[in-house]
Parts: sequence; structure tokens; C-alpha cells
Amino acid sequence: MHCHLTPYSHLLTHGDYFIYCLGLVYRFWLFGPEANNGHLVKVNTNGHTGGELEGTIMRSWIKNILIHDLVSNFHIERSH
Repeated sequence: MHCHLTPYSHLLTHGDYFIYCLGLVYRFWLFGPEANNGHLVKVNTNGHTGGELEGTIMRSWIKNILIHDLVSNFHIERSH
């Protein structure tokens, strides 16, 4: 399609589906996901434009989640 969609534009294309499945908008308000906007703004995009940004954000997000999981599940074994 050769058009640039921001993540919010993409989300809006699914708005009718979410309203149909989940009911009134106030029941699934986006306060939770919007709390992550601060993290998304800090992602280094390396100047990517025209659709590359979404892939950059996704890879960075997944990397951070995997690192968080690794650190939170890390247990030090003590030898007795």
C-alpha cells in the first residue's frame, strides 16, 4: 500500500472489532497500554521511517521483555 501508518492509526483500524467484542469503549480504555508510551518514545529508531519504525519498536520491545524475564527468573544456586 506504500503508506505510513503509526501504531495508533493501525489500532484505530480495529476499533469496530474491539467495540463489537468487548462492548462499550470505557470498559476497555487504553490507560494501561498508554502507560508504556514513555518507553516507546525512548526507543532508538536509528532514523528509520516509512514503516521501518514499527519493526524497530517491536524488536526493542521484545528484547527488553526477554531481558526482564531472564533477570526476574534468575536464581543463584548456593552450594552447601
